[in-house]
Amino acid sequence: MKKILSFCLLVLLGTMATGQGLVVSPEKPSPGDVLTISYDKKGTPLENDNTIEAIAYICQELGLPTAVNIELKAAGDTYTGTLSTSADARSVFVLFKSAKEEELFDNNGDKGYKVKMYTADKTAVSQGTYASLASAWGSFGRLMKLQRDFAKAIKYYQKEISAYPASKFNPDILSAYANIAMRSKDEAAIADVKTVLTSLKAKRKTTEKEVMLAYSVSKMLKDDTGAEAMAKKMRKKYRKGELVRNEVQTAFEKEEDLALKEQQFKAFQQKYASVKDIDKVLTSMASRLVNAYGAKGEWDKFQEYLAFIPSPTQKASMLNNFAWNLSGAALDKEAPNIDMAKKLSKQSLDLLETEQADLTANKPSYLTTDEWKKRLESSFYMYADTYALILYKKGEKEEAYAYQYKVCNSGGYVGGEMYERLGIFMEEAKGGAETEDFLAEKIRSNDATEAMKKQHRRLFLANNTIEQAYNKHLAGLEKEAAIKFKEELVAKMIEEDAPDFRLVNLEGKEVSLDDMKGKVVVLDFWATWCGPCKASFPGMQKMVNQYKDSDQVAFLFIDTWERGKNKEKDVTDFISKNEYTFNVLMDKEDKIVAKYKVEGIPTKFVLDGNGKIRFKSVGYSGNNEALVTEMNLMIELAGGKQMEKLTKADD
Repeated sequence: MKKILSFCLLVLLGTMATGQGLVVSPEKPSPGDVLTISYDKKGTPLENDNTIEAIAYICQELGLPTAVNIELKAAGDTYTGTLSTSADARSVFVLFKSAKEEELFDNNGDKGYKVKMYTADKTAVSQGTYASLASAWGSFGRLMKLQRDFAKAIKYYQKEISAYPASKFNPDILSAYANIAMRSKDEAAIADVKTVLTSLKAKRKTTEKEVMLAYSVSKMLKDDTGAEAMAKKMRKKYRKGELVRNEVQTAFEKEEDLALKEQQFKAFQQKYASVKDIDKVLTSMASRLVNAYGAKGEWDKFQEYLAFIPSPTQKASMLNNFAWNLSGAALDKEAPNIDMAKKLSKQSLDLLETEQADLTANKPSYLTTDEWKKRLESSFYMYADTYALILYKKGEKEEAYAYQYKVCNSGGYVGGEMYERLGIFMEEAKGGAETEDFLAEKIRSNDATEAMKKQHRRLFLANNTIEQAYNKHLAGLEKEAAIKFKEELVAKMIEEDAPDFRLVNLEGKEVSLDDMKGKVVVLDFWATWCGPCKASFPGMQKMVNQYKDSDQVAFLFIDTWERGKNKEKDVTDFISKNEYTFNVLMDKEDKIVAKYKVEGIPTKFVLDGNGKIRFKSVGYSGNNEALVTEMNLMIELAGGKQMEKLTKADD
């Protein structure tokens, strides 16, 4: 009876079901329509959550989407709301998420709750609709918590061109299609692109834009001979055209003489001042001059070219980077120029405070106001950490402590070094007794680094004088932390099938996950360009050393999303240089990382002996002590044995 009633209701409303839990009306919306959504959370990942939020990503034909919060009204398990679409809307993705748990969301099982836009007569999808879906799957899907899927992107580009043949000559569509076809090595799609390219070249009359399109697609297809032939004609026919402009920009980027580089920038600015969207190019060029003059310590020139950059957040980021380096980048390092560091750091904070005062001024369209606010807050506290270090080095201890206290109580990411500095600043500003209590609490919560424990020991002994009392006290704190942490981990245990794989390691040996049944297996997805991945490796080396004699625990470090041309050499050189004894597997085509639905690296999985994923750990806290504790407890829980029984082979 329930199914019949539901069907009748849908017919009466004239709605369209877009996924397991979402129904949208009208059934075939057109750009500019107001959509009514109805979301039933039963049977979804949000079934037990009462803080559900909805974000609509309104996608145009091309480019990043516009993110809009949908105000929801709850009635039992059903949430309803309305959404106004724009005239240039071509599709809409709706993401439902928990307001209290960041990683809890519903994206229709990674298929996306998507709504296509139709022509006014409802007979066909609007021109650009399939292209917008292709962009989502091929480019920015992570905004909506979707895994990138080149096969889907190719399918939608082909649908777009089939429905609207003129789209095949759209520069943005054809370029994106060609790029994804080559990246995915889809032979059929590559052949399709070549066919379009041939017909484009065969046109009797072509515009500069069309010739430039043929040139860029030829480059993507690695037809350098054909591309250069077109380039010669364009250089002659379009002396101020896009190709010549790009080549001038490339020459500027390669120029190492800073005086000549500046001359080239000014000449470029004057010559192409009237070109549409030239400000974007000038911003890119100016940022290079900012970095070059900053590196030379020519701060007047640095500020002169910083003024060319319109984005306050980009400016703030560059200012903070230089301020951090000028501060010495650590408490125990000498500051090259502490006064300039303070000036640049304060400038970065002032820029962000201005942005926070008016969240609408420069908000990216693809972020909601709440998301933008959180990003600004995260950046502010990160840069405030820089400023606090600088203040401390200048002897302004009270103010340094005040800033660092705000940083460490911001509720956002706080790494181990940030707590270390807070402990040092606190001791200077508030005294040893208060600092000892603070450090003890961090030990209890498993947030203390080795340096913090040493500081706590020194303060404890100074205040208590009895060595044995301290050792007993520390053991008690660490035991409390371990018990609490273990309880938290037990609550986070999962049981999912681990996708099997066969990959080749750096020694040329094939490694299969299926061959490791019976062992606890730790998978660590990483890449050489990933700072947090590399920062976690000293801790992971400790883990490998700890279990080196065990036949019950295995560690596999899966290199993925590697960017260089010589991936295996880059990885081998990095591992060799740092003397890591890791078993590194190469996920050269990024297939395994997709199978495991990894959204960011580092991501670690701990599998039990039955091939089940029991833990998933994303990111790195900046604290190797905490990492070692966490990994040991996860391995212990996944193995169902005490840790000491897992570190060596059974007798």
